[in-house]
Amino acid sequence: VCLFDPQKEASPIEGLGWPEGLYAAVFFTGSGASTIELLGSIEAFREEQPAVFTEHLERMSQAAEFLIAAWHEGHVEDILDAVADAQERLTLLSRAGELDIDGGGQAELLAAIEEAGAIGRTSGAGGGDCAWALADDPAALDAATKAAEALGYSRLMLTFGQEDGLTVEHLPDDAREG
Repeated sequence: VCLFDPQKEASPIEGLGWPEGLYAAVFFTGSGASTIELLGSIEAFREEQPAVFTEHLERMSQAAEFLIAAWHEGHVEDILDAVADAQERLTLLSRAGELDIDGGGQAELLAAIEEAGAIGRTSGAGGGDCAWALADDPAALDAATKAAEALGYSRLMLTFGQEDGLTVEHLPDDAREG
């Protein structure tokens, strides 16, 4: 896991360990989404309703700060609470701006994950694509997998971590072009 904090100019990327007792699975809705289009919708919402947008963004920032603190401390229960709170705040932002972040099967998939006893979290910009399931009990992920598959969604079989951990390489300026 890596944390990107642009406020830390000297070293904005920090490698974080995976907390013991936190289990995860990733599911695919079978429906892709355009991040560029979703970001365009978010920008339009920001321009049309700046005060409402800012209020939602501040709440999302608070949720992210709580999640980062919980992750640093390795408290799985607090991490799960923070992830649930962050997802709720994202859903509220989506509804306020009519952004359809939970479209493309995302809302149905997240509901199935939560009914199975795990915490669901939109991955990326939403609108379909993938969702995470997080739990403190691997049986909840098994139940989420069965529920998701019953709805036609698939679990991506991923492995986490490498022995070397996070490696940050800075590309020369000429390699960043294009």
